[in-house]
Amino acid sequence: MAGADITRAKLAPRFAELHDKTVIDVGAGTGGYAALVPLSAPYVGVDFDARKLQQLRLNIPGRAVVQADATCLPVAGKSFDCGIAIALAHHLDDAGLELMLSEMSRILTGRMIFLDPVWNPRSLRGRALWSIDRGAFPRPAEVLLDQIAGRFDVQSVERYAIHHHYLICVATPRS
Repeated sequence: MAGADITRAKLAPRFAELHDKTVIDVGAGTGGYAALVPLSAPYVGVDFDARKLQQLRLNIPGRAVVQADATCLPVAGKSFDCGIAIALAHHLDDAGLELMLSEMSRILTGRMIFLDPVWNPRSLRGRALWSIDRGAFPRPAEVLLDQIAGRFDVQSVERYAIHHHYLICVATPRS
């Protein structure tokens, strides 16, 4: 992710609050942000790509991983205190994003930490980066916030720009 160090610095305070909380990282990939999760927090990294999960195991030994689709998570309802979805949404079409948010709402007892690059047509650098990004579904921040607010109570929102424009949203599932 472009500007990963800045993004880690923005996420670190939110992740520091996860001591002793059960955490599911949906779209964990190679674990680029899993290292921010306190070791006291039981962690499960979920990704569809087995090769990425293999790399996560090497990068962060001792963390549990599950190969699964973000739109159909193989876990019981209300089984995690916190869910993380970092740079995942732009890889999901509209139906997939809705299913992923539905699944997060189903499995979480506490908050979701959501971060994704957002579409900003006025950003020349952002448009150039989107042209080479593997994610085919960039969305404006307002669209993402509307979709999140359909199932969650939004607690906080932060927008920032490095090369892309980014959205961080912390939200809790509606009862």
